[in-house]
Formats: sequence, C-alpha cells, structure tokens
Amino acid sequence: MSARSFDLDVIRSDGWFERLVTSVPALGRLCESLGEALVALSLVAGFRIVSAGLDRASGEVTTLQWVRDAEGSEVTDSGPPDALRSEVMAALLGDADEVVELSDEPTDNELRDCIGARYVLLAPLFGLTLLRLEADVEFEEPRLVLTHERGQEAVALRQFRRFLRSRVIDVLQQQRARSVAIDLEQAEVARQDFEAGRYDDVATRLGPWVAPLLMYLRTPEGAALDPKTRADLGRALGLLGESLHLLGRSEEGEETLRLAVQYAHDGPAAGELYRTLARLLIATGRRVESIGLIRRALSLEPAVRELVPDLAHGYLAAGRAVAAIGVVRELRASGADHVVTESIEVELRERLGDHYARFEAHVAHADG
Repeated sequence: MSARSFDLDVIRSDGWFERLVTSVPALGRLCESLGEALVALSLVAGFRIVSAGLDRASGEVTTLQWVRDAEGSEVTDSGPPDALRSEVMAALLGDADEVVELSDEPTDNELRDCIGARYVLLAPLFGLTLLRLEADVEFEEPRLVLTHERGQEAVALRQFRRFLRSRVIDVLQQQRARSVAIDLEQAEVARQDFEAGRYDDVATRLGPWVAPLLMYLRTPEGAALDPKTRADLGRALGLLGESLHLLGRSEEGEETLRLAVQYAHDGPAAGELYRTLARLLIATGRRVESIGLIRRALSLEPAVRELVPDLAHGYLAAGRAVAAIGVVRELRASGADHVVTESIEVELRERLGDHYARFEAHVAHADG
C-alpha cells in the first residue's frame, strides 16, 4: 500500500462549542456558573445538563441534574458538580483506544470513526486544528497532521488521543486538586492493599492523587523535586496504574502509569515503571508499542532481563524479524533456557521458512 493522505476539512469541528453557546443562551449561563470546560466536555461525552441548583449565599452551583445517553436510551441522574465531573471523565477515558482500518476510499464517516468522533470534538477545545490523516505501510498506525499554537506537527493517532485524554483529566480535576493532600505514608498502606489483592482500596486511596500530581509536575517546584521523592511518587502512581488495569480500567491505568514514568524520570524507580507500563501494553494487545518502553527499561536496568523475550515478540509483531533474531542470539548468549526462546523461534521459522533454517546453519557453522 502506498502512502495515502486524506484532507479533514469536511469533518473538522473548529468552533463547534462557541457556535452552540451563541445559539443556546441557557448554555452560556451554565458556562458562567460551572465553567466552560465542564459544560463542553459534558456535551462531548453525551451528557446534557438540564438543571442547576445554586447556593443563595455564595452563588455557587451545589446540585445538578443531567441526562446521558446509555445504549440508545436516556438515563437521568443528579448530584454535585464533582459527581458529574467524575462521570464525564469516566465516559471520555473509557473508549477503547483502537485504530479502525481505512478502506481504499474512505467516506467522511470512516475518517471520523478512525480518529474517533469524540476526539474530533475535543481537538478544537484544546487548541488543535486537524488538517490531514496520513496512512502508510511505514507507519505502525495512521498519523494526524495538525496545527497548534507552536506550529504544525505530525503525530501518531494514539499519541494524539493520549494528549487529549491527559488534558481532559487535567481540566476536570483542577478544582478538586486544590483540596487533596499527598501523604506518602498512604502509599505504603496502598502497597499492602495491592499485595493483598485489594485493588479497589488502592484506587480509592491513591486515585485522588492523579490530578494534583499531574499539575504539580508542571510547576517549578515539581520539576525541582529530589530523586527520592520523585521515585516514591512514581512508585505510588505505578501501584495505582496497575490496580486500575487489574480492575478492568486499563485506559486510566495507562494514563496513570505514563504519569508515574514522568515522575520517575531516570531515577531509581524508572526501570520498574517502564517495565510495568510495557506489560500493560502487552496485556492489551499492543506489543509493537511496548518495544520502546522495554528498550528504555533495559537501558536503565541492563541486568533486569524479564521482558527481553517480549521485546522479540514485539519486533515480530512489527514485522522486524531480523531484530527478533538478534534478541534470540542475545538470549542464547546469556544462557537463557531453550523454553524461553522456543516460541520466538517457532514464529521465526513460520515467517522466514528456509531462510531462517539456512541462517541457523550458517551461525552454527561459524560458531563451530
């Protein structure tokens, strides 16, 4: 398949929220009370706010009633603004991060489905203008060409989605973040919960940390944290990320682990967190994406070899058989058990046939 590029002018949704607020005065009043972010993201997630209760003394919104789409029917619910924030965030982060294959001549709907209809709506809310979708056999997934305040950029589709999900978390948790205290002693209690299989308790205990730590990392104080504190925070977030994955919330788990890796930087916890994130991607069927994480983990902790066989499987998934052969040879040289390399070699023989057999014979002759 040759390189293909599809213009996105028709499906782009620039200015959709501003036009809607202008045409529906009630939305403008809601934005004044709740903030534009919650109102806009609620609409993207399929929630419609139908009423708001105000505290007469402070003028703040205390209760909301909303309607959401649920499998073709509408469900009414109510609660404080934080409850709506949580539901909206769960809805926006809960979509499977799958890439839909494009036909030779995709329709506008196919292009929208490939990118993700919600992501098309989210992009302009965060200052992104979608220009083109590019597909090429050299790419592991389609790439988006887009513009932002710093210029034009081409990014992989999943990277684009990850950026928007992180912004959603950031925006929806801003107010809640101000009241959350980070107590590292709770991380040790959470570790005990994790080891006992109480993953819900880990999520309850550490879940409120994500938003404040996401914002704190961007401050000068966050950037200046000492290596030990960064490692402690990274490990705590790592526990939370693993727990969320084991609870079936892999999207949230991945975002949390990526934040954990940022905190760990190149410090003492970095290697283990890169391995943990790699294992999550492998478990969710994304071996190709795990390659860079495994290599990073190995560069930080060369002696920890547990994921080296998975590196070979990742190369095979990416169609890089020669690189996989190199890993097999490395495993053999390190004295790895034949059982470890057997499944890799079976797949190499299936893919390369006689070529692999001749290579093996040549290597055996050279070594002999």
